[in-house]
Amino acid sequence: MAAITAVSWSILAIALKVALQVASSETIVWFRFSFAALCLFAFFAAKSKRQLAILTKWPWLVVACGVLLAGNYIGYMK
Repeated sequence: MAAITAVSWSILAIALKVALQVASSETIVWFRFSFAALCLFAFFAAKSKRQLAILTKWPWLVVACGVLLAGNYIGYMK
């Protein structure tokens, strides 16, 4: 797991440099966050549906966290 993380972080800067030539930073952030959310949702749905109960308990908190995190990241990219 640590090796995967290290390789992912080492490739990130190169991939972002190439991706910024084709798309805006907002588009890249949107795709990255959407892909991560889908992967996490699939992982937790396969592991235990009980862990997804938080999405129905406080859906406004999930949306607020996503919007604020995306805003922070977009602000950092500019």
